[in-house]
Amino acid sequence: MSRTTPSFGHPPSPMGPWKSSPFNAEMAPTAAAKRAGAFSNPLYLGLLVKLPDPDGVGSVELEHPGYIRQIVDLTPRSASHLTIPRHVQFEVQGCPSVIGLALFNADAVAEAYGVLRSHCITWQRPQKFEFASHQILVKRPTRPV
Repeated sequence: MSRTTPSFGHPPSPMGPWKSSPFNAEMAPTAAAKRAGAFSNPLYLGLLVKLPDPDGVGSVELEHPGYIRQIVDLTPRSASHLTIPRHVQFEVQGCPSVIGLALFNADAVAEAYGVLRSHCITWQRPQKFEFASHQILVKRPTRPV
């Protein structure tokens, strides 16, 4: 039986291959969320073309016509994770390489981030980023000691 390894990050070449839907992700809280010990409400999910450093600083969000962040809710998944309990989909025609996701508060401060993961690849740049319900996991923030 062949086992497929999930791919993530930038494609190995500018010509692909790229990850394709369906996607999943596991997001880590940023330093801002860890200091607060909780996530803000409301939260907005956005696509990233550059991931931040480990503190959650320096990410670059997709800027593309027709792209907007989506408001999301978090629900408990386990003792260590929350999840987005609904289907999420972004459709962006001809956008640059998207490699991650971020949760933003109302002031556009990133509170969590993670890389896109997928078991599917394609030789065409994706135009749809689709996540089934409960396929975006968000690690619960813990206050620093």
